[in-house]
Amino acid sequence: MQKINSLILNWKNGTIKFVSVMVKEGISYALINNYKNNKWIEKIGNGAYKLYKDEVDIFSAVNALQEQINSRVHIGGKSALDLLGYSHFVPRNQNKLFLFGNSNDRLPTWMKNYNWEREYSYSAINLFNKGSDEYLTLFQHNLLSVKISSPELAVLEMLYHVPSEISFNEASLIINNLTTLRVEILQKLLEECNSVKVKRLFLYLADKHELPVFKKLKVENVNLGSGKRVIAENGSLDNKYLITVPKESYNEE
Repeated sequence: MQKINSLILNWKNGTIKFVSVMVKEGISYALINNYKNNKWIEKIGNGAYKLYKDEVDIFSAVNALQEQINSRVHIGGKSALDLLGYSHFVPRNQNKLFLFGNSNDRLPTWMKNYNWEREYSYSAINLFNKGSDEYLTLFQHNLLSVKISSPELAVLEMLYHVPSEISFNEASLIINNLTTLRVEILQKLLEECNSVKVKRLFLYLADKHELPVFKKLKVENVNLGSGKRVIAENGSLDNKYLITVPKESYNEE
């Protein structure tokens, strides 16, 4: 009885617990099954539980990954910019939550199979040479803290999704609002970024919108690769950054 009291008293509403974590805390599989049968806790999939009849969301899952198994999965891209208040118009993917992690960061099966109210997209990619952990910030969601991308990291992650998930025009509108980007962080990220497309597209849009940070960047230290990159089919080639962008954007310059 003491174990169940301790478990329930220390279990925050809106959170998810891994079975592996409970076992490490001294709760056996038999006890976990007993707690489930007695409706103290409720299974949400193989290896994970919530409090009985408690409400959890996709933020609960991200919190569990980060706090219990030290996962590098985080909320990033356009979603992080939304949460930080940088986009003030109706987006195409307003309900979709964009998650990012390294190529070896797998989502647990229970998370992929659970019927979340909010759709999410997960990108497991090595977008940066040294990872992105140091460029994350804490965000408070209800009673939970989750790590999300800083504005500088988020904008580059967002551009990774152009044009597959985020339209060029949407990204352009958002970047136009990013007038407080920190040059020291952005410079490091651009130098560490592995995507030529992302780097060229950011510089193109930052240049076009005359962002304050653009004039402070040492573009000569950023590897922009060779050859052309197509952002928009049947678009216009920008000769400075060698990317093909929508004709209407090119004609505005």
